This record gives sequence, C-alpha cells and structure tokens, in this order.
Amino acid sequence: MMPRKKHVLPKRAKDLTGQKFGRWTVLGWFGKRQPSSGSLIWRCRCDCGTELDVVGASLRNSISESCGCLRSELISQRFRKHGQAKIHGAKAPTIEYTAWAAMIDRCETKSNRAYRRYGGRGIRVCGRWRKDFEAFFTDMGLRPSDEHSLDRRNNEGHYSCGKCDECTTNGWDANCRWATEIEQARNRSSRRTLTHQGQTLCLSEWAEKTGISKTTIRERIRMGWSVDRSLATPVRTYPRTGTDE
Repeated sequence: MMPRKKHVLPKRAKDLTGQKFGRWTVLGWFGKRQPSSGSLIWRCRCDCGTELDVVGASLRNSISESCGCLRSELISQRFRKHGQAKIHGAKAPTIEYTAWAAMIDRCETKSNRAYRRYGGRGIRVCGRWRKDFEAFFTDMGLRPSDEHSLDRRNNEGHYSCGKCDECTTNGWDANCRWATEIEQARNRSSRRTLTHQGQTLCLSEWAEKTGISKTTIRERIRMGWSVDRSLATPVRTYPRTGTDE
C-alpha cells in the first residue's frame, strides 16, 4: 500500500489539526483546496464518528458544527414531548409549534433566508421560550384564526416572554402577540404616527377612525395643515374656486 503523500501547509495558513469546532475534530489538511476561493479544506471527524472534508472558513465561522447530527437531534428534542408535532407519521405539526420552530430557526440558523433580518441583527429568543415549546404555548395560547401569525410588538425588540430570568435581567417586556397581516403592517418600524386629542395612532388607524383617506390626511399635512385640523375636518366636495385645501 502506497504511503499517504505528505502535504506541506502553506506558510501563512494556521494549522487547525487537533482543534475542536462544535462537534468537529480536525484530523489534518491533506492538500485540498476549495476550487472557488482556494480556501483550505480540512478532514474532520464528527463526534458521531462520521468523517468529512470541511472548508476552514466554515469551521472558524461556526457555519458547520457537525455532519448534520446536531441539527437532527435538536429537531428531535423539539418534536419529542408535547404531542403537537411529529417527524414521522400522518399527524402534521400544529400551527403554534411551526411558528415556534420557525421563530428559533430565523434567529439562530445562519443558512435561513430570513436570518439577516433577525439573528443577523441581534434579534434573540428569550431563554424560557428557546428551551421549551410548552412554555411558549402557555404564554401565547392558540392562534386566534388562520389570518393571524406571530408578531413582535416592537420590531427592534426580541421574542421575549417578559418574565423569565433572561427577560428580567435585561429588562425585556413581553413583546409577542398573534396579529393579522394588517396589524403587522401597522407595526413596521417605518410607519408614521400622529397624535390627536391625546391619542397616538398610525396613519392607517386614523384613516379608519375618521373615515378620511390616508392620501387626504397625508396631503393636508404636506400643505401645512396641523394634525388636529387634518384629522378633524370632514371631507367635502369642494368647488373649483374658494377652497382652503
């Protein structure tokens, strides 16, 4: 049997042999590089015994932490004890369970397409909900209707219950609700709010409350009307001349 050819590690490359990354243990570099970037590829052994070649950058940046067994175990734990979901069998996961799992996935899984807008900008799931679906279900309850989905009241805040140790320590309020698509649209960070007679509502809510269209309210304010006048003046059919709008 021919002995394995010894490959000399490039001078500026850091030797990762023997280091631990998640469940991976690096066995060594055997001369392989990633064709697209030239990055070194390391032979690694997972704690479960599987050996695979992994790009060094994926190890260092925690993109790859196992051969896949870690993710499978986490999913199994989520599906195990409360009867609201199953990996196999005819019964499908409940909507509440699916919402909980998706919430965690977009905050913690870098390969999730929504990660950039959630976990990528620091949005987290509090300790009580992250560890236990039953706790999440106890706090949130059943989804009221097919039109509702999970929503954060404060778009800059976390998925927080407001009462666990992590929330108490960090001063996080209860920040989640089941909301309709319209309610979620109103909750976007870019919405404009107006205060009238001591009440602060977004433009859409004032339009519903007053019967004046958003376009009319927006145009009145653009023309220099005060907020009170814009919201209190009923819409009329104006003549071609003599109008104050």
